[in-house]
Amino acid sequence: MARTISELIKGCNTDNHIKHIFIRSRQGDRGLCAGGDVKELAKAMKAKQDAKVQESFTVEYNINVQLAESRKKIIALMDGITRN
Repeated sequence: MARTISELIKGCNTDNHIKHIFIRSRQGDRGLCAGGDVKELAKAMKAKQDAKVQESFTVEYNINVQLAESRKKIIALMDGITRN
């Protein structure tokens, strides 16, 4: 999921027709949930797959950098527990 979000942000940042990036949590009780990513990270950590763990954190925090450095206005509408 994180890779998909990163690619979408990259596309928005390079498209001159897009003025804002709007992030909305999906409907339901899970908010914007990365549970699948967390499960995969836990498996990789238990298996001592350090390269995979590093890649996961790199992708995740790259999203933060992309949003922080974006020239687009970021609008986030979240429902539930969120971070970052």
